[in-house]
Amino acid sequence: MGATLDQFEAPELKAAVRRLYGSERSPAGLRQRVESILQADRASARPMRIYGAVALQWAAAAVILIGLTGLVLRASYERTHPVGGQTLLAMVHTHDFCCRAGNAHRRPGIPQNDFALMGQVLASKIKEPVLASEIGDGWKFVGAATCPVDGKLSAHLVYFRNGQWLSIFSIPASSCERVRDGGFGGERINDHMIAGFAHTGGVYCMIGSCPQKNLKLDEIERLLKKHQGDLVQPRQETAFAMAELLRNR
Repeated sequence: MGATLDQFEAPELKAAVRRLYGSERSPAGLRQRVESILQADRASARPMRIYGAVALQWAAAAVILIGLTGLVLRASYERTHPVGGQTLLAMVHTHDFCCRAGNAHRRPGIPQNDFALMGQVLASKIKEPVLASEIGDGWKFVGAATCPVDGKLSAHLVYFRNGQWLSIFSIPASSCERVRDGGFGGERINDHMIAGFAHTGGVYCMIGSCPQKNLKLDEIERLLKKHQGDLVQPRQETAFAMAELLRNR
């Protein structure tokens, strides 16, 4: 720049050009305005980054909460539905087949007049404890037998009351669909009132039906809860043989 300016003879012109190009700085007012705009942009960009991180944290928390809620609801449903629907529907079919007028529903070799012996014999057949009891509330015992439920062996007791039928099923949990041990619940299938629970390898259900449809689910649930502890263990063959021997002497 110096060599070029030397070609001019006018000193005033040289001084003006040097003042204009000698410093590569913008006017102070323009520079301050540009800097203020840049600082404002930087200040507004930081909260956006912070807000974005917070939003991601809230989204992750929402996903976790939804997942936990789903697990709680599923656990609650399984606890009140301890037996799968396929097994319950098979029990309903067996109930309808066995619970009819004129069917004594008694099998040779199964005691019919002693619920303790009846339960022991049935339990030894299905290899699990059996719910066997005089249930009262006007229900008259009809008979006990081993009956198939979805092709699997079960202990089946039948009761009758004023046109109403009641079944008690005891079946190994391994023979059932989707068992939730410790669960207790009731539901209605095809106008049949069903209450059931699962306990240490066994599944126990009451099924009630009535042509007049005046049997209530809560009655069946209360009845099952009342007799939930009436489980009879499989008989000990030696003790049973000794008892039979002493009784027959």
